[in-house]
Amino acid sequence: MGEFDQALRRINCNCRTCLVGVIFPFKTMKIARLLNLSLSLTVFVAQNEMSAAFGADSTQAVTGNTAIVPVPRMDKLPQWTANFEGRLQYAEKANNASLVQVIFDGDSITDYFRDRAKEIWQSYETKYHAIDFGISGDRTENVLYRLDHGQAKGMHPKLIFLMIGHNNIMRNTPEQIFDGVSAIIKKYQEVCPDAVIVLQATFPSKEPGSKYRAGIAALNRLLPKLAQKGRVIYTDFGDKFLSPDGTISKEVMPDGTHPTALGYKIWATAIQPILDQYFPPSAP
Repeated sequence: MGEFDQALRRINCNCRTCLVGVIFPFKTMKIARLLNLSLSLTVFVAQNEMSAAFGADSTQAVTGNTAIVPVPRMDKLPQWTANFEGRLQYAEKANNASLVQVIFDGDSITDYFRDRAKEIWQSYETKYHAIDFGISGDRTENVLYRLDHGQAKGMHPKLIFLMIGHNNIMRNTPEQIFDGVSAIIKKYQEVCPDAVIVLQATFPSKEPGSKYRAGIAALNRLLPKLAQKGRVIYTDFGDKFLSPDGTISKEVMPDGTHPTALGYKIWATAIQPILDQYFPPSAP
């Protein structure tokens, strides 16, 4: 186990004094990044202490909304940080080569687009100079952190496709997740003020009647409020993933959450009219 992993494990003691032992050994970190990490760790420790005080349902028991507090993925910090910084470097190079016109952002559902539907994604890179910022496991608070730490900086995309909140379902109320999504939209409007944000309803997940399905449905009933004429488009095509009885075919989502190549084709077909509106197909 590496020194950084050992330090992270020390946080589980729920003691703020352990932050000193965690933060200061990493002398090579830049001061700004060090301070940001210290703040994030403080938030994480506070959340752990609340969990110890209130039990498993601490998110519901306390008044704070974790969905709007920018933090990195603390459960897999070294891997997540390396992934995020790699995305930033790749995006910067890609944008320097050909200005990014389309951004996709979210969690694993967005992240896996590049690998599970390579042909479609490669066409997006060719036609729209698209970038995928989605990171597996991310919640609204993690996207906010990414936007606070350089994501999309210096880019001027026409469209930003956003879908986030699935991983918040078991941690936050629909209203709290809504606030997190709203904060992301506002942040993107600061970073990319000329972009139109395409807010996609969270895809249905798991079995009909499950807590995931019910939570996602409740969130999706709130999201249309975030539409803004000429600035934020709300679209919901989740029904296209469902069988007539409301179940999700394994050919579309084997685990009930993550699309197969067929699932991504359904997604791509659903958003193509929006892409065509902003990038009219060339005349034959």
